[in-house]
Amino acid sequence: MVGKSAGIAILAAALIALASAGQAQQASPRGKFAWPLDQEKAWFSSTLKTLRSGDAIAQLGDGAYAIEMQPMGAVKFQKPPETALKSDQAYGAVIAVSNVPNTVRYQVTLSDEAWIDILQNGAFAKSVEHSGVKGCEGLRKSVRFAFEKGPLTLQLSGAPSPKLRLALKRLD
Repeated sequence: MVGKSAGIAILAAALIALASAGQAQQASPRGKFAWPLDQEKAWFSSTLKTLRSGDAIAQLGDGAYAIEMQPMGAVKFQKPPETALKSDQAYGAVIAVSNVPNTVRYQVTLSDEAWIDILQNGAFAKSVEHSGVKGCEGLRKSVRFAFEKGPLTLQLSGAPSPKLRLALKRLD
C-alpha cells in the first residue's frame, strides 16, 4: 500500500507529465499554422499524381500532386515571379488549370519552401490569407486565394529542391 504523501507525489508527477506532453504538442511547429492542415498532410502521405512544369490540370478540384520542378532558368513563366530569388540554384514550375468552374476561394498548400503566384486574365491574383511555419516536416505554407471562373496559371518559384508536394482545397 502506498502512503498518503507517496500517493500525492505520484499523482503530482503524473499531472506534470500530462501537462508537459500537452505543451510539447502545442509547441509543435505543425500546431502553429493559422488553420488546420490535417487533410493536406494526409494527402501528402499518399501516392500522388506527378505533374511536371508545363503540365495542365483539366478542372480545378480538391487533391494533391507531386510536382517535378525545373531549374528556374528553364521555366517559361507567364509573368516573372513577384518575389526575388533567394538562390541561383532554385527551382520552379508552371501548371495551367484549364477550368475553374465558378468564382471560389481555394487554399494552396506546399510541402516545402517556394513562392506561389496565381495568374488569371493576365494579372497576379492577390492572396486573401496566408500561413507558414518553418520546421514542420512535410508542410511549409498555405495560401488562400479567390479564384475567378475560367482558366488560371499556377507559378511556383524559388524552391530549394526539384520536388515539391502541392495541395489544392476548395474553401466554399
